[in-house]
Amino acid sequence: MLRLTLAGLPLTLTALCFVTLGSGCSDSGPRSCRISGEVTIDGVPVQEGAISFDIVDLGDVPSGAMIINGRYEAQLAPGRKIVRISASNPDPSLGPDEVAPDIVPEKYKNEPLEIDVQTSGTHHFHLTSD
Repeated sequence: MLRLTLAGLPLTLTALCFVTLGSGCSDSGPRSCRISGEVTIDGVPVQEGAISFDIVDLGDVPSGAMIINGRYEAQLAPGRKIVRISASNPDPSLGPDEVAPDIVPEKYKNEPLEIDVQTSGTHHFHLTSD
């Protein structure tokens, strides 16, 4: 059982202020951008996959989202991002321990895409096999 006495109240309130200020709850905290868009391969929406936005600049944090029916939504800090996409076609014939092969063309794995996010908005990724 927690007992709070009047003698400990100033210390408790001071600690609470530090926790609140340090948690980024103020309006002057770090900005974040909400982005969304389509992910297709050769014009066909990616049914299932993942998209990650890896850091380019120091002090940034990576972010990611699921791709479902060719669409994704992500919340991330502004700045340059390296975009990595993985995707597979659902295959009901696979067993529980089997993984469907990645269908993203090899060129996007060897040379990932890069974007610069400064505001919330739309970023589409239309990948091609050729």
